[in-house]
Amino acid sequence: MYKKISLEEAQNLLIKNVKKTDEMCINILKAHGEVLAETIVSPINQPPFDRSPLDGYALIAEDLENLSLNNPMKFKVIDEIYAGEVSSKKIEKGEAIRLMTGAPIPEGANCVIKHEDVIEKEDTIFISKQILPWQNYCFKGEDVKKGDRVLEKGRFLTSNEIGLIASLGIEKVKIYRKPTISILSTGDELIDIGEEHLPGKIYNSNIYSLAFRIKELNLNYKILGQVQDNVKLIKEKIKKYIEKTDMLITTGGVSAGKKDLMIDVLKDLGAEILFWGVEMKPGSSVLCGKYKGRLILCLSGNPAAGLIGFEVIARPMLAYASRQEAIKLKYCKGKITENYNKKSNVRRFLRGRMYLEEGKYYVFPISGNNSSGLLSENINCNCLIDIPKGSIGIKKYQEVDIAY
Repeated sequence: MYKKISLEEAQNLLIKNVKKTDEMCINILKAHGEVLAETIVSPINQPPFDRSPLDGYALIAEDLENLSLNNPMKFKVIDEIYAGEVSSKKIEKGEAIRLMTGAPIPEGANCVIKHEDVIEKEDTIFISKQILPWQNYCFKGEDVKKGDRVLEKGRFLTSNEIGLIASLGIEKVKIYRKPTISILSTGDELIDIGEEHLPGKIYNSNIYSLAFRIKELNLNYKILGQVQDNVKLIKEKIKKYIEKTDMLITTGGVSAGKKDLMIDVLKDLGAEILFWGVEMKPGSSVLCGKYKGRLILCLSGNPAAGLIGFEVIARPMLAYASRQEAIKLKYCKGKITENYNKKSNVRRFLRGRMYLEEGKYYVFPISGNNSSGLLSENINCNCLIDIPKGSIGIKKYQEVDIAY
């Protein structure tokens, strides 16, 4: 017999035994949602030259010192520069060059006046508005200087980070490969969606719930389908795919019934048994082994129990393996909005709905009896209420621990 361990012990064992994924170099077009495996140092100044932020005219601000409203000053326009072009001309006193947005500011100029603030007559402009030195002037390296550390290793890449990387002319980046989690359901009672419903059978929802929860956590999944309660068939399936994945999650067959075969499967495979049973409800029937360097986590076949087990047991390990801080299981304090009168002789997780009101968190248990088999109660669930062992009940507005 295996002694049940605490949730924290189970989490730590998984983290201790999981292998972090390796690095890979990819084009930034494929980098969205990845985790950076290198520090990005800018190879250039950005912008790479002094440039105009608007359509207007580059000139010398000091030429406007004697400006008056009744006596507009005249400037000769000696050139015109579009974005992507440069001018070989240097601005002297009384001269201006017309610029388009993004165009390099020519030598000699120290400001840009807006197009709408001048009067144009052929190759001459008249100005009656004062402008200061360096006004409307974007300096070389104003955004990023050559050699700046712009993004640190471990950064999650969104469109913002990728846009910055692209602005520096960087085509490829090193990222941490996302782990792939394969999912296998066991049970004679299971049929797949699309199949005819037969007496005594249930549709396999676990495999889909887990697959898309894994996707929501920004990880890769692979569905291996379902296998009957047969040690030989389950072993064959695991042997076929275990070295093609980073981790395997199974559902069903982890309790102590006649057809709860996963402990026999892992033993026959020669897997190292890390634990069998966690002191929590629902989802206490959970088995974990290590085979060919990969973790095999066997969750309850009861839908909610399996999903809760995944959240509190697997998520911390997956965050560690993928180096994604954002997907870690988080905790906060909040006030429960109704009485919970049930005694808890073991740590218990209730599905709940958390919300923020006037700077404080509140949570209410999802209506129903919190049966481990009820999937419908997941619809409005966005957290778990962590009820400690030994609780004799919780009063309305009592503070509780909330996992999310």
